[in-house]
Amino acid sequence: MEESGVRLSSEKNEVDLLMETAALALRQCMVEMERVYVLARCYKTKYLEKSKDDTFPYRSKPESPTC
Repeated sequence: MEESGVRLSSEKNEVDLLMETAALALRQCMVEMERVYVLARCYKTKYLEKSKDDTFPYRSKPESPTC
């Protein structure tokens, strides 16, 4: 990136530290959002399977994802 004229650090250490902290916080938020997505998908899958089982009691159960 520095070859194309983009500097990865500034002259101010305070700004660099702030940017590093912000990047780490953003990364943590993305990890948590991914966890919420997986949990919501698992909940939806289980809820729909239960709903189908109640509607069609003689239908065989499909394999559910590991949650």
